Amino acid sequence: MSLNQKDLLIDHINNEYRYRKYQHNNYLSKLDQRHDLLIRLDQQIEQYRTQHEKLIQRDNHISIFNEHNRQCIELINLSNEYEQLQNENHRLTLKAKENLRRYSSHFLQSNHVSLD
Repeated sequence: MSLNQKDLLIDHINNEYRYRKYQHNNYLSKLDQRHDLLIRLDQQIEQYRTQHEKLIQRDNHISIFNEHNRQCIELINLSNEYEQLQNENHRLTLKAKENLRRYSSHFLQSNHVSLD
């Protein structure tokens, strides 16, 4: 392999590593965004729980029951969304870790290419 070919190969591997690192950073950014969304959803759930507690204290039991049902459905929907986001976060984390492990390993192996 000529020196020029080796240089091109090393440049290609370095570019590939930078691209994979960029992808990894994108995954991390998405994870951060999802984490922020999970926090907001958690706060919303807490607000609904607080509202629900206030409703229980009302005198009109029929109205309380209807409002309770509406909020329960809303809480279930928020909980489902929260769980989906947690699953997505977990999946993205595993994918990012695997990609980082794979490409770091690939990069380290490529740096051991003999230049003679």
